[in-house]
Amino acid sequence: MSQHLALAAAATVLLALVHALVPALRAHLGESGQSVVAAIGGGVAAAYVFVHLLPELARGNRALNEALGDSSELGGVGEIGLFAVALAGFLALYGLDHLAIRADGEAGAFAVHLGVYTLYNAVITYSLPTQFRADVPVTVLFVVAMAVHFLVADRSLARHHGRRFATVGRPVLAGGLVVGFLLAWVLAPTRAMVVSVLLAVLGGFILYVVFSDELPDEDRVRFPTFALSAGGYAGLLLVVTALQH
Repeated sequence: MSQHLALAAAATVLLALVHALVPALRAHLGESGQSVVAAIGGGVAAAYVFVHLLPELARGNRALNEALGDSSELGGVGEIGLFAVALAGFLALYGLDHLAIRADGEAGAFAVHLGVYTLYNAVITYSLPTQFRADVPVTVLFVVAMAVHFLVADRSLARHHGRRFATVGRPVLAGGLVVGFLLAWVLAPTRAMVVSVLLAVLGGFILYVVFSDELPDEDRVRFPTFALSAGGYAGLLLVVTALQH
């Protein structure tokens, strides 16, 4: 197994363990502690998208231009293509979440929510080998951000679905992480355009979860925590990036 695959496998195991350990962590933190973690998770995830992922999408547009032939007939599509994909990811997750809320019966809502977040997890780990191949330190920071992010998403799903999520949901979400990694291992995504599109979709997903789950009304009093975590994580990303150039 190559180094980037080994790192991706280790990260997948770590993220799956987060799902397994969340109940104990939440019990230890209590409601007030979970509110603080929500603010930290939101700040870190937002900083990752704005400071690292969006600039990556701007660079990824070059691969999209090459794939489309950079034809003048395309107008400015190549310049905004991946940002439009990120918006599509945001709207898709928003629409599916809305569908889950309106689904008839608890079982229907749970199935939609679980399917959406399982796909979300699979996209994360599917992108990991390529991200580790490109930039190990930044991808390590990405994994840390996703681990905190999972703590907050778990809080929201547990509130909505209670025991059903505890008994079925968490194992399925962990399984989605494993499936995403295995698909990346078997299919070995190497085309820059494919990975860039996936990361754009992931960026839209992350922003939706930040806005919907990590900035709820009762957590707005945690704005200083949110701002400090966003600023601190953004600064760390900038330092790591500067040291590599």
